[in-house]
Amino acid sequence: MSIILWDIPSTIGPWSSNTWKVRYCLNFKGIPYKTEWIEYPDIAPHCQRLGISYTTIKSDGMPYYSLPAIYDGSEKRTL
Repeated sequence: MSIILWDIPSTIGPWSSNTWKVRYCLNFKGIPYKTEWIEYPDIAPHCQRLGISYTTIKSDGMPYYSLPAIYDGSEKRTL
């Protein structure tokens, strides 16, 4: 399995509808993937460590990182 989907864990249902949209698309297309769960405070350090680009710039000028993020092992790329 070469696709990794990073998602945010929750005990009350989906944390983010955006990660569930990606999960739905992968399931719908029958693309095998593995989910790795990342706690919310760990998203920015995780993305920075892996070279995943930030999502936007906050009003204070700092980059903002969010999920979903995907790693495609066959292409050696993160999205």
